[in-house]
Amino acid sequence: MIPTDPRPFTLRELLWMADGAQRSEWSRTSAMMAHLANINRDPKRTRPFKASDFDPFSQAAAAGAPIVLDKTTIGNLRQVLGK
Repeated sequence: MIPTDPRPFTLRELLWMADGAQRSEWSRTSAMMAHLANINRDPKRTRPFKASDFDPFSQAAAAGAPIVLDKTTIGNLRQVLGK
């Protein structure tokens, strides 16, 4: 990350810059996480993962979509945790 002199910017502009940097970093990180999850998943048991599944800034995460706990999601959690 390149250091930026904050003096010519307003607080609002600095917050926009920080938010943009976070979104950019999470975009790359979530793409790598989806790739790793798809490499290690069982294609017969789970659907392919998308980068938005791991990105906290994605539309589904921003909408506050709840995670429903049922037999499938608990089974997936056990599979990921190895229990």
